[in-house]
Amino acid sequence: TLTLFNVKFDADRGQYQCVASNVHKPDATANASLEIYVPPFLLTAPSSMSESEGQDVTFNCSVSGEPRPAITWYHNGTLLNNNSNGGRLMGYSNTQLTVQNLTFSDRGDYHCVGDNRNSDN
Repeated sequence: TLTLFNVKFDADRGQYQCVASNVHKPDATANASLEIYVPPFLLTAPSSMSESEGQDVTFNCSVSGEPRPAITWYHNGTLLNNNSNGGRLMGYSNTQLTVQNLTFSDRGDYHCVGDNRNSDN
C-alpha cells in the first residue's frame, strides 16, 4: 500500500509503479495513475460598469482549476446563451462576455461560473 498525505497537484500527480521482486521469479509490476482534481477558483471577477445605451460593454472573468474549468455567464440569475439579449452577445462561454449595442433591458447583475466536474481536459 502506498499512501500519500497532503497531496499537491504538481508534485504528486502522474504515474506510479509497484515492483515486487525476488531471486526465484521475474519481477512483477503494476502501474497506477494519479489525477488530482482542483476545484475551480476565481482569478479575475467581472467588474461593475456603467455605459450609455447603444454602446458595447465587455466583462472579464478568469477561473482556474484542474481539469480546466468551463466558464458560463449569467445575467440576473439566468444562464446566457446565443439567443440571449437578442443575439447581441459575444463570448458568453469564454473568459470575456461582450454585450453589444446596450439597451435598458441589459442592466443588472452579470456573473461568471467556472465548472470542471464534467470536463475532459
